[in-house]
Formats: sequence, C-alpha cells, structure tokens
Amino acid sequence: MRRVPLLDGGSDPIGVALATGAGHLIVDLEPLVVMWDSPTSRLDSHLAVVVDQVAGRATLTIATNSRRRPSNPVTGLTFRRRAGKPWRVGWARPMATDAAVVGDIVWTDGLLAWRIGAPFVLVTDQLMDPPLWPRVQRWTGRLLLKLLFVEGDGDNGQ
Repeated sequence: MRRVPLLDGGSDPIGVALATGAGHLIVDLEPLVVMWDSPTSRLDSHLAVVVDQVAGRATLTIATNSRRRPSNPVTGLTFRRRAGKPWRVGWARPMATDAAVVGDIVWTDGLLAWRIGAPFVLVTDQLMDPPLWPRVQRWTGRLLLKLLFVEGDGDNGQ
C-alpha cells in the first residue's frame, strides 16, 4: 500500500507546508484559519493573513466541508466550501502532483492527502477546544497514521 509523507505542523503549519516545496497548498479552514466557534465575520481578515503568508510562494485553496464562506471574494485563493473531503477529490487531482495538504483531522484532510498522493501536514498545535465530532474524528484518526503515512519528508513509502 502506498504511504505518503506525514509532517508535524508544529507552531507554523503553513511554513512547514511551504518548506516541502509544494506549489499548491490545500488548507483546512477550521481550526487553521478560524476556530469552529468564530463568527463568519472574522473569516475575511483571517483569510487575508494566510494569503499574505503564502503569496508568491504557492497557490492556495482553502477547503472545508462546512457551509461557511467569506462574505467577500478574497484575492489570492480558491475557496471550496462543502468540499466533500476525502470522498470527492476531483477538484484536487489537477494540483496533486505539486501539492501539500494542511489539516487537523486524519479522516478528512489526511485521507484527502493520501488519495491524491500529497504530503500531509498535521496540525497539532492549534487544537484549542474542538467540538465533539472533530474531537472524536481526531482521536480515531490516529489509527490510520501508521497505515497510510510515513513520518518525515522522505520517499512516499512505495
């Protein structure tokens, strides 16, 4: 079975993803950009910070399974709400050969990375107090880590 690189996002998961040399970042919305309980009104300013961090170094897609979206278009990114991670991957396949996925839940973000063959940057530092369902997903997702991923940025484990 193919295994893809797993990287610890530490305190700067976007920086870790950029260090892979990926030309495209697929970033989970919650909790990386905004927390689950943050009002949508904060979304625009928080997106601008991520866009600035990535600008000129990679293209950016924010992917969320939720219905949230920015109130105004944000230049410098593609925003995918109701992305269907990890089951619908057609939108991610064109960028797969040069992408890294950044997220906090192995069942959604990690499986998306695995399905498209991209490195997965696991966000572990920003996990304040997630709602119950993300907490359950995070805990049970640990079972997949050794099966689908190889730690570090080495080969893809084939």
